[in-house]
Amino acid sequence: MNPLYEYVEKLLMEHLKGRRVAVWYDPRREFDPFVDALPEQGDLKGSLPVVTIGGLSVILARFEESFFGIKAAVEPFVEKDLPDLTLMYLPGVTRDKKGSVLMELEKGGVSFEWQLRQRARFCLREKFSDGVIDGMLAPENLTYQDIVKYLTQEGGEEPSILKVLFEGAKDNAATIAWWLADPSMDGRIKDKQAASELYLLVASRMGLELDPTTSLEQAREKISRYVLVNEFRDDLSVDPPSSIAMIPKPQGKDQIQFVRKVAQAMREEHPEAYAQTAGEMEKDLDLSEQGVDPSALQKAETFPFQEKALLGWVGDLILKGDYEAALSVISKRGRSFWADGTLERQSQWTACRLMAHLGHLILEARKSIARPRKSPAEWVGAYCEKDGWHNVDLAQQQMEAWVAKMMVEPEAETSLEKMRQTYEDFTQEMAVGFMEALSRSGWAVSGILHQVEIYPKVVDAEKTPVAYFLVDAMRYSMAQELLEMLPAASDVVIKPAVASWPTITPVGMAALLPGASAGFKVTESGGKLAAEIEGSPLPDLTARLRFIKARIPGMLEIQLEKLLQMSTKKLQGALSGVPLILVRSQEIDALGEMGGGLIARQVMDTMVGNVARAARKLADCGITRFVITSDHGHLFTRKKEEAFKTDSPGGKTLTIHRRCWIGHGGATPAGTVRLSASEMGYGSDLEFVFPKGIAVFKTGGDLGYHHGGLSLQEMIVPVVSFRMGQERASAEPAGIVTLSGVPDVLTNRTFGIHLEVGGLFSQGPYTVRPLLLSKGVIVGKAGMALDGEYHQNTGCVTIQPLKRASVAMLLESEECKKVTVIIQDPATDRVLAQSVEIPVKLGTA
Repeated sequence: MNPLYEYVEKLLMEHLKGRRVAVWYDPRREFDPFVDALPEQGDLKGSLPVVTIGGLSVILARFEESFFGIKAAVEPFVEKDLPDLTLMYLPGVTRDKKGSVLMELEKGGVSFEWQLRQRARFCLREKFSDGVIDGMLAPENLTYQDIVKYLTQEGGEEPSILKVLFEGAKDNAATIAWWLADPSMDGRIKDKQAASELYLLVASRMGLELDPTTSLEQAREKISRYVLVNEFRDDLSVDPPSSIAMIPKPQGKDQIQFVRKVAQAMREEHPEAYAQTAGEMEKDLDLSEQGVDPSALQKAETFPFQEKALLGWVGDLILKGDYEAALSVISKRGRSFWADGTLERQSQWTACRLMAHLGHLILEARKSIARPRKSPAEWVGAYCEKDGWHNVDLAQQQMEAWVAKMMVEPEAETSLEKMRQTYEDFTQEMAVGFMEALSRSGWAVSGILHQVEIYPKVVDAEKTPVAYFLVDAMRYSMAQELLEMLPAASDVVIKPAVASWPTITPVGMAALLPGASAGFKVTESGGKLAAEIEGSPLPDLTARLRFIKARIPGMLEIQLEKLLQMSTKKLQGALSGVPLILVRSQEIDALGEMGGGLIARQVMDTMVGNVARAARKLADCGITRFVITSDHGHLFTRKKEEAFKTDSPGGKTLTIHRRCWIGHGGATPAGTVRLSASEMGYGSDLEFVFPKGIAVFKTGGDLGYHHGGLSLQEMIVPVVSFRMGQERASAEPAGIVTLSGVPDVLTNRTFGIHLEVGGLFSQGPYTVRPLLLSKGVIVGKAGMALDGEYHQNTGCVTIQPLKRASVAMLLESEECKKVTVIIQDPATDRVLAQSVEIPVKLGTA
């Protein structure tokens, strides 16, 4: 209860104890809240409730438009010699002292007509002086609740009408921010005559004096300008623009800190109103045209032009090659109200971060490339070590995949082109250096596992069932991503293998089959290029599958997509007694060869996740041993300009790819190298011509996706082996994940969702993997997160307990008709939350 309730209750109790019957007139209905709060005992006297007043059981009769009705209702209880305790409450009725129908009851008992201000004054005197009370009781529309709030305000501060009006505001800064953002509060402030208190608060805490006659509308404009301009001024390390010179400044540190608190409260608690106010003010003051040096900006929270200026500065730093400075700016100033406000702005900063990260890695790698290396094995080691050059490929892959998914073009477009050129230059340096090392060694790579040795030395090393993944065109850098998506894997080994030359699918896939280590060559069969194992030509997929099934009876061959779409029960049945599960994936190579640059980059980014998902699915079905490798890698840069295109050798051409020619005779164009089959270790009379560096032959278009050549990216494939057990699936989730904000229809490839983790076990951060699935296949993943930590390599998001994170989801395939948002535990693949199926109707918004 509150002091006012207790005071009125005490008065009523005294009346009832003395006269047994009380008739209470309340013409302004000021005490309705008190009567409504009287606790009912559950018993009825006739049709009337019994309430408790000061420990007394009292019959309560409310007036309901009829004096005779209320009189008849109480008569059975008041006509006794000792009437029952009865309170008759007549709200909205003025007492008629001469002709009242209730006159007899009023005379026999007691009647009164209280005014709220009079009763409140007696109660308030317990805490406040009469001068203070006069101000509190001045507003015409004073209510019972207002008095209660006055009496229950905490601390030793003077009573505040503003605190009553803005109940829930945590402090004075939040109160002012609320009013600035919500003009609808003006009516209440006028009713309660609280404008003077508001202006005094602004003057005392911020130093802005306002004329008492200033309207609330005018005051809002002046205070908003004062707050935003002075926060902006405080952020600058140079002289401010001339357009704000006439706006007064706070005096002293305390006032500017309070100004900043008000601005921050507006952004945090009223973001839409703040964005509109700041945008309009920026335009009115012409701030975006003042030429403010972005390096002079600090937090850059106040106006939208600041965030764009900082992003432009980052782009300039990338252009200059000052990648560390760019990353520093992104780290310190890349998260702001404006940068985090929309997915579009977030995506621009993410693009610049990926550009700067790539540039930084290239600078470091170039220092390493300059060191002398004689043997090809040394080059392979530098490329494949944990912090090796393959990380540059991964960074470029992530940058290009991100840019391909953006809904708008990168604002730092010039910087993006610079980074593409920088990556190509680096790749060219690496390819030329590696080929020179190959030439010096007689075109042999010793000391490194060869592709034909993968099956006998890794796959067949144990006579136990094994899942053997052949992922077409998966280059070495992708294997690092794969392992990060398999945290439950044990006995993990990742090593490089040298692919068989030329690095094309018919050669590389055949080299991965059993028996290849005993006798493998590349030859001509029926007018076509064919790999040959122990005298068996294998020109195509059908021949290769027939060969391996003959060598390993009872094996199961399945495509990755089919495996992902198969039910667990059906898959378990198919795996019974199987010695080898051959899982094939052609998506990376198929997309690249189709020439769909943007689409290829979008979908390739999901492929590693699908491989990891398939491994976990097989583990749940009892498969414990896994080997994942590839036929060849690839180069994926920009579409080649004419300077990078080499004439075809001519002669008798058996086959020609963008990065290799195979046949007999012809010329050896400038910038190429010709090798015989014997130099490559093959017992045939074929000749091979490869472009040096990253050039391509003038065939098959000018696309940026290539393989077949002798670069590290094409020749070095990953060999990943590990174990997984079924016990991982029994782990309990660390918290309860709530998914919300999912759209009813997907009209854009980028959209937001909200995640929150709670529950008994959510004591620390919890990591989840948000995915988009269509028919069991991953078609999209998270791209960034607010109020959560996003992990670029795995697509996971770490969330703090009981704190909502906003996650941007990126649909990476435009072919699907419906998708489902799935939130997984990355360690177990357990589905923690999921949406209903969402129809995909891109471009219909």
